[in-house]
Parts: sequence; structure tokens; C-alpha cells
Amino acid sequence: ASSVAPAASSCAADLEQAGRAAGWEKALRHTLVPVPGRTRSRWTQVGYVSLHRALVEGLLGDPDALRTHVMPDEAPMLAPPLAWSKEEGAPPLGGFLHQPSQLMRTFSRLARHRLRAAPPEQLAPVFDGLNACAATAWRVNPAVLSVVESIGAAFPDGLGVLPTNVDLPLPAAPAGDDPDALRLWKRELKQARQRNAELHSLRCTLALKVGVARELGDRPFYFAYNLDFRGRAYPMSPHLSPVGDDLARGMLRYAAPRRVGAAGLRWLKVHAASLYGHDKLPLHERVAWTDEQLAAGRLKQLAAAPLDEPARGWWLAADSPLQFYAVALDLAAAYARESPEEHESAIPVTQDGSCNGLQHYAALGRDARGGRHVNLVPGDRPGDVYTGVLDVVRRKVEEDAAGGDEERAAMAAQLHGRLTRKVIKQTVMTTVYGVTFVGARDQIERRLRELPELKAEIADPRRYTQLAAYCARLTLDSLGEVFEPAMVSMDWLAKSADAIGREALAPVEWTTPLGLPVVQPYHKAVHKPIRTILQ
Repeated sequence: ASSVAPAASSCAADLEQAGRAAGWEKALRHTLVPVPGRTRSRWTQVGYVSLHRALVEGLLGDPDALRTHVMPDEAPMLAPPLAWSKEEGAPPLGGFLHQPSQLMRTFSRLARHRLRAAPPEQLAPVFDGLNACAATAWRVNPAVLSVVESIGAAFPDGLGVLPTNVDLPLPAAPAGDDPDALRLWKRELKQARQRNAELHSLRCTLALKVGVARELGDRPFYFAYNLDFRGRAYPMSPHLSPVGDDLARGMLRYAAPRRVGAAGLRWLKVHAASLYGHDKLPLHERVAWTDEQLAAGRLKQLAAAPLDEPARGWWLAADSPLQFYAVALDLAAAYARESPEEHESAIPVTQDGSCNGLQHYAALGRDARGGRHVNLVPGDRPGDVYTGVLDVVRRKVEEDAAGGDEERAAMAAQLHGRLTRKVIKQTVMTTVYGVTFVGARDQIERRLRELPELKAEIADPRRYTQLAAYCARLTLDSLGEVFEPAMVSMDWLAKSADAIGREALAPVEWTTPLGLPVVQPYHKAVHKPIRTILQ
């Protein structure tokens, strides 16, 4: 054995030397990456083995181009999906016709065992809901697809509807060797590269959605549905779906139009006003707003020339411009008839909960004050949880600006009168899902960077982080003030889950009212490096 090892090593070295001489490169690369050790002062080297890019391209094609192509198993279906069902002791079957489909998106073997063991009659209500969604036929809205393609061809900036085709310029390196200037440049360079990477991802997403829509054309199609581990239903096709973004929803309509009648016409008007940004008005005021636009001829003008001014600037200012464009065209077509009620529409009218996570917590805690903000309590006008929390944040900012330590007063003065609903919305929305302080700070920092008033006066990007940290603390504290019983319930559930995990060494489980067994899949990850002869 002692004579074989040196011979093998020598042979490998000769082969590597010959390969270099011939211009070859290694198909597999071994690199050492420094990672933090058990203490902050110690670092260790971990080896990673990766494929050469040329090998990846040879096996899969260009990886960048691959991101803009839809895998066949991710496309909508031209035939109705297989209805979900199950037999005693067997896993549920349904979804796609020619490939295996999981009822629940989970890696938990325990959750899959619970589904397999559940009696078929227990899961019947779940199956009924999923099968009803899957039986709904859809078509691509050609008018919306056409305007999307026109914007992409004529406007490189995307008009705020599509991602811009132009990357952000990278900042130039500082001329001197000032460490503060160099540190600031590195930070700005990292942010610009991250933003350009995000833009590339958005362009790929756009290409996937538009590619699916073009391929489907005018044919009716269907979505197979399954569940996440909590029991929320989602289409199994990820790119173009009715639970997607404004672009995806705007390009979809039902395959079979229906006569709207007086009630349907009213709901189309409500829907139009909500999509434009008036979703906090009472329903009758939303109808009145849409009637005003019809009387002013704006919808007719929009239908005739959507990308000409002034129609373009008006509809692009909507909160959900592409969905608004779809319903505006539908209403214009209805009122072009002698009897608008006879119009046949295929536009989906969506409805949404008011920060649904907080709705559940307010209901659990019988929280009347919080319930008013999330519309669990009757009122003359719709409640708005984000505005309610923002009012408390603004009050605290005013108090800090009027007095307190110098640093807090300076930050409060800079933010006074500039905080908007959008700044705190994502943080309030994700609090019930366990957002951390760091996550809340990053969310708020992204919104603060969009405020033109701050852009004009902030030179050091680190100031955004300081302001975001200050605002994040105020937002989380204010949320606890507005929804105190909800926060108590959340804290109790978190402590209960921790106790179950530590004492019973088992995940939290429950059964929903529809009979779906749920297993909480969160576990603490343990990393185990594999020792090889290379490290």
C-alpha cells in the first residue's frame, strides 16, 4: 500500500500537468471559504466542491437563459387537473395528470404520515375546496398582454409597471485612500450590485410570465392546486397564477364570461376604485368614484389609447395599474352598450382580508380596539390597521422631536411629517409571522430610501440604517400598543410552542376545522461538515 499511494499521486500530478499544457480546466473545483467558528475571534476554513461553468452550460445550457424558460411541470394545464381523493391508509392523489403531486408542500415525514393516516371522509372538505378551485377555467387577457408588450418595447424604464431594462451605474472608486470614503464606496457598490441583481431577477420573472401567456394564447387552461403546511391553497404553477402579482393577475380572466346584471356592474365599479387606491372608502363611495370617471370619459379615453397622454399618466398612477386597466376596459365595453347590465364579463373581482394574521389574533383575544382596525367590528368606514399604527408612530416621533436625548431628537426631527403608510406597512403585516427587529429595520430602510425628501438631504447611506432602526423600534412598540391582546396571545403561543419542543421533544400539531392535520415544520438546523482528504 505504501508503494501504491505515491505512484497514484504522481500519476494524478502528471495528468494535471498534461491537462494544463493542453489548455484543459478542472471540471470540479475545490475552494476553501472562511466561516465563523464557535467564537467570534475564531474562523475556520470550509471546503466547497463546485462544477465548472462550462460543464453546467454543457449539461443544462446557459444558466442565465435557463432562468427565463418555464419547465413543463410548472406550466398551467390545458385539461382539468385530477381531482384530489384518497383511499384508507394511502397518501392523497390528485393534481397533475402525468407526474406525482403532493397534497401538502412539506418536507416533514410526520406531516405526510398524518395525511396518509387520516380517514378519507375527514379530508373530504379539503378536497372539495381544492377541486372547486382546480375546476375553474381561465384564459389570458389579450388586451393586458398587448399593453405589457407595448410598454416593454417602447419604454425602457418600464413606466413603473415593468422592471427597467437599464442597470444602475456602479459608483466610481474614491481617488484617495481615506478609509471612511473607501468604506462608504464599498457599501454603495454592494447596494448597487444587489439592486442590479434584483432587477435581473425581476426581468426573468417578467419573461416567464409573458412567455407562459404567449404560449397559452386564447386557449382555456386550468391550475392544479395544493396546500402549504398550514392549509392555505395555492396554484401549483408558480409563474402566471391568480395569486400572483399585479402583472399575473392583470393578464388573467375567466374562460367563460357571465352576464353582469346590476349587482355585478356595481361590484366591477367597487373593484375598479379599490384597484386604483380607494380601497379604504365605503363601498357606495367607491361606486360613486367610478361613476365620476365614467362620466368624465376617462375610461373611454383609456380604452381608445392607453399609452397616450393624459390617459397613460392617469391609469399608471393606480395602486394596481394592470388589474385596473383590465377592469377599466371591461367597464368601458359595458357602458358602450345600450344596456350595461347585459354586458358579459370575465374579470375576477378579488376581495382580501384586512391584515388577516392580526384579524385572527384580534378575534382570539376578543380585542375590540384592534378589531376595529382590522374590520372585525362594524363601522361607518373601513378600518385601516396600518394607518392606526402609523398614527401612534407619528405621535411618538413628535414627542421625541420635542424632547429627549439629542440623537433621538435629531432622527425624529428628520422623520417628522415624512412617514407614510407604506413605510411601516410591510413590518406591521409580517409581525404576526415572526419578523425580527433586523428584518423590520431592513424593510423600513428600503421604504425610507424611496422618500424623495430624504434623498435630497442624506449624503451618507448609513443614515438610512440609523433612521430605519429608530423607526422599526417605534413601529414594533406601537403595534404592541394598538394590538396589546394580540401581542399577548402571540407571546403565549410562542412560549407554548417552545415548551412543547423542549419538554415533549415534538413539533406542535393541530387539526383545522376542515379536518386537515397540520404539523409545525420548524426545527433548529444543525450543520455537519463532512471531513474528506481535502480538508
